Amino acid sequence: MNSFRILCFNAIAFVCLLMIIITSCGKKEVVVEPIDYGYSISINSPQNDIEFSASDTLFIYIDYKSETGEIVHFIGINLFEEGNPENSLYQFTSHQHEPEIFQLNDYFIIPSELTSDQYGSYILQASMWSHDQEFDTVYNEVKILVND
Repeated sequence: MNSFRILCFNAIAFVCLLMIIITSCGKKEVVVEPIDYGYSISINSPQNDIEFSASDTLFIYIDYKSETGEIVHFIGINLFEEGNPENSLYQFTSHQHEPEIFQLNDYFIIPSELTSDQYGSYILQASMWSHDQEFDTVYNEVKILVND
């Protein structure tokens, strides 16, 4: 009786293994294509090469768009010294879930306590990305001049 149970168990195990092999042979590998977010950024203000002085208000108007109708996920702004991204005057990031377009209207007052070596060219860089930041991050930037 004991050998009959072992024989039945082995037969069932063999049938199960055979079913797994048969059903897995015809399956194709599923390849997940990355989503084309079609992201684009339009910096409407400030315009390129505009001059500002300390204590001036920098108005920031940016359109973050998905040309393919996808969701606008993450947006960012960084205002940093040209050639020295570590010297940032202003940074902003936000997680959105807006369909197709997000319009950012913001402002920044240029600090009055800037030292003479901080005057010069700055880059306002706008960025946007989905949850897969390394694959689909897009940037747009303008240069502004800060004088005393």
